[in-house]
Amino acid sequence: MPPEGTSGRRLRFPVDLYDDESIPGAIARGVRQHVLVVTKPVFEAAAVSLRNTGLAQLATPAELERLAYVIRCDPAALAGRAGIRVDEPSGKSSVHAKFGTLVIPRALLELDHRRIGPTSLLKHNYHRLHWMNLLLPYCTESLERLVDTCPSCDIKLGWRFAQGIGCCDHCGEVVPPSDAQHLPERLAEGYRFFGSLSSPDAASVAKAWSALPDPLRTVDPQGLVNLALQLGTIATGATPKPPSRFSLSAMTDEGLAESAAVGAGFLRTFPSGLQNWVREADDGLGNDIQAIAKLRTRLRFLIGRFAYPGVPALIEQALPNIARYASHGLVTTKRYYLYTEVRRRLGFDNLQMAKFKAHPDLVARHISAPAKRQLIQYDADYIDGLAAIVQGAATARSVAQALRLPVYGVEQLCLDGLLEVEDHFVARIATDEMRIRAGTVAHLMSRILATATAGTAPASCRPLLLAADRIGGGPKPWSTILAAMVGASMPFWMIHSTGDLGDVLVRPNDLAPFRRAPVELRKLPGGLSQHLSQRDAAEMLNIKPSDLVQVADALGHGADRKGRARRSSVEALAGRVAWPGEIAWNLGVAPQKVRGLMREEGIAPVATGWDRSQLREAGLLPL
Repeated sequence: MPPEGTSGRRLRFPVDLYDDESIPGAIARGVRQHVLVVTKPVFEAAAVSLRNTGLAQLATPAELERLAYVIRCDPAALAGRAGIRVDEPSGKSSVHAKFGTLVIPRALLELDHRRIGPTSLLKHNYHRLHWMNLLLPYCTESLERLVDTCPSCDIKLGWRFAQGIGCCDHCGEVVPPSDAQHLPERLAEGYRFFGSLSSPDAASVAKAWSALPDPLRTVDPQGLVNLALQLGTIATGATPKPPSRFSLSAMTDEGLAESAAVGAGFLRTFPSGLQNWVREADDGLGNDIQAIAKLRTRLRFLIGRFAYPGVPALIEQALPNIARYASHGLVTTKRYYLYTEVRRRLGFDNLQMAKFKAHPDLVARHISAPAKRQLIQYDADYIDGLAAIVQGAATARSVAQALRLPVYGVEQLCLDGLLEVEDHFVARIATDEMRIRAGTVAHLMSRILATATAGTAPASCRPLLLAADRIGGGPKPWSTILAAMVGASMPFWMIHSTGDLGDVLVRPNDLAPFRRAPVELRKLPGGLSQHLSQRDAAEMLNIKPSDLVQVADALGHGADRKGRARRSSVEALAGRVAWPGEIAWNLGVAPQKVRGLMREEGIAPVATGWDRSQLREAGLLPL
């Protein structure tokens, strides 16, 4: 029984629909098969009044039922592919069309004119649903540019006359394929996926949506199509602003297709594909502050107030830095630190951090322009390496205490290469004092332990640090002594197998060839120490630290605020005066007998000691 309102007239033969055929295309094909001139009789018989045939894609269920009756097809087949008109959520006058779960803005549906893929029509002569989607400038089957204008008469292809889907309904000529280049094959996979996800074909949309990663299926297809275009245009730079119906219409077909394909690729590989691209883009931008800010702004639009529901959560999952403070930049997979963490790891105060940030050798990334508040990002591995340098370097004083040598002795070891100075700028910022690589200290001690003579030390042996008192007149040649030890040219023994220089035993006479160190003309980073601690000053003078008070007048007024003596004054005094300890070692007598010997020799005391030149003239000290 014919539906109410129809005239009862029908096409003689049924129209068998293709799975992805459009409704106006099916009507036009049926009219052409019956050699009718125009499509108007079908609509009149179905009592359907439309401005043009293309609007049949959005016909009401009742209209579709009447049209199905007239063209002799299953009403459900027409209704299943038709779009349902829905009002725009913003309340504006334009309408959208809903195809299954996908809502397509009316402005993105080509219902007024006929777009075709001539090459695809040669294989199967019917009008595809996806050709009505204005987001697709190319056919997803043949990758040819879709055609909507007859090249022979330069008139838009329409639906009024039924010359054939591939023919111009004005001049009747067969429309040839576009002479524009096909879509590049490298974009084909992504473009076809985008075509399926954005198609008026509900079954195609459902299949594409179900193939996406689980996190994306929390967003409906319309939101994902929008997200693909957003990400695609960001990656390709096809439009400087977020895509809209206005900016999309201004894009070239090539730019739109590439953006759609690239954006679909991000969806299919979410989140890793997007993360990898952002990381590579971030590396490529280097220190281009403006470009970084521009890219960050585009990405932040995806989580802003106009974001599609559900999309911000996806972006924050993939790119957590985008939702954070600007100093976090874009990086998502590279480890980095900001100011506070760098300060903590390096152990710097604010003044040291100011020097650190201003140092020309610093490797860091500026996120904002110098005129604004400086936002700096530091590579985590780089900072960890600097922290290892700071932590792996010890001051000369601490090394001296560990080795039980004077600081000037440690400086000698550095000058002669037995120890290494840490001259990295971060070590110099950490402290004004010279710093030494701790690994070289450990290596030196391991060499000393490995070179020590095995077995019990001879009875004549004495501790090195005590026997060295026989060397006077200035700084002791500690570097030369230790070089002789590790070079196995001077035998020595260890009290403990894991001890320090305080455990070294030597035969005192083996130190006889060593004389005071010459005046040092070589330089170290930061210079040589100009003041000596009381302990080091006493060591150079071969007296006890408690006896320094007695020679204070002889040292002059060169002490600093920390009570340290001026090095030049100590060296000068050591060159002029010798004390009982040194004299006793060289004469082979007890220190208590030195004073009596000096009286016998007629040598008067000077500054609690005796004049060195007189002692040498008397043969009591070596020249």
